[in-house]
Amino acid sequence: MNFALKLQIPFTPRQYDIRHKQPSRSHDSSLLPDASQQDLYYLRGASHHLKGYPNPIPEFRAFPPALLETFAVLVANEREMDLLDRFPGEDSTEPEEASGPAGWRNVFAVMSQLLMALRVKRNAIMAFGSSLAAKPSNPNQVNAKIYRDSQLDILRGIIMMLEDRIRKASVPREISTSGIPELVTLDLALKYLSQGGIKKRNLFEDFTNGLEAAFGTSSIPELREAGWEDAIWALWICTLKLWRQSREREVTHSETPSASSNGREAFHSSFSSSFGGMSPSSCSRVLFFVPNTLVDPSLFSGQQFDPESLSDIDRFSFLGKWIDFMSRADLYGDPLRDEPSIPAEPGDEDDLSAISQDLLPLVEEAAASKTSIMFGMKAWSSKLLRWGAKVMTEEGLRVHIDDDNPEVGSQYVLCFQTS
Repeated sequence: MNFALKLQIPFTPRQYDIRHKQPSRSHDSSLLPDASQQDLYYLRGASHHLKGYPNPIPEFRAFPPALLETFAVLVANEREMDLLDRFPGEDSTEPEEASGPAGWRNVFAVMSQLLMALRVKRNAIMAFGSSLAAKPSNPNQVNAKIYRDSQLDILRGIIMMLEDRIRKASVPREISTSGIPELVTLDLALKYLSQGGIKKRNLFEDFTNGLEAAFGTSSIPELREAGWEDAIWALWICTLKLWRQSREREVTHSETPSASSNGREAFHSSFSSSFGGMSPSSCSRVLFFVPNTLVDPSLFSGQQFDPESLSDIDRFSFLGKWIDFMSRADLYGDPLRDEPSIPAEPGDEDDLSAISQDLLPLVEEAAASKTSIMFGMKAWSSKLLRWGAKVMTEEGLRVHIDDDNPEVGSQYVLCFQTS
């Protein structure tokens, strides 16, 4: 059985143009920027005789391609809009192409928006049903109840499937090149800072000291409840950027990583075997590679290299690689260099400026407390904070991880899978 979903989605002119480039064009009436007509999409439940629409993503098999493409354009950030414009999606059943041209952030944003829309429909049906008689009194009411219950069953099945996928996406993956989940919550992002250090201080401790000085607490649930979640994300991104730059300078200006004798010997041995006998001292800039990741050897500073702890180093260095990617000139630019950042889109600049104006005095307050090395750095500026807010806005999304648990509930997450 199908569930008929009526939607009215007015697009901007650019969204309209990009949507028309996608493979499915059967729902043109809803694509007009000022469309007044609702469009109809048929969702297929698990008991449908065709077992869903062809799609490499199991959670999307309930939805017609036209609906998925519509939502993909609707939730796309600027980078994803460009990709959808340049590489219109092709129908594919290959797992490696599952994310489509816009990437996984777009996939999860589509899931999240579909989930919100379906919950609204489910709640509306349930609210209407509560006003009906408990027991049908005639054949028409019996048929209506059967139809209503079947529609609710379809909705509940699809909603449960989407909720389960989003929940699993926020769990760290053990079998992964980075060990980082597809969707990273702020709580987990802060824990990753514990793998870095600044002037012999743990980066997590240093960052939370700064939060305490600026906000009076470093408790993420408290900050989230107070409406500071987005701001903390922006500060986290900026901190990672500043740390990355400081470590690059240290590695560039030293011939070998500063480490204990045992750690240095282990590092030299690993480096030599990985690069055909070449020693770290022969390189002006030392970088240690593992498959698909970039590990800064300065992370080994002051400790013996332990292969079993490589997964933790992997995770943190993966974030360094990600922050470098975000700093590319064709993405958001490097806020610590002279070249201009990618300009904000119309309407975004006010929001980004507001975030930076709110945060800069708090950063200065944390710096004045002298409890945080990172917050005391002179590189903090409105430009850096706007950049951090822009990356946070474009590369993240809000998801409902667990509606039954108020402490988890709705969270803003970042997606570190850029393709």
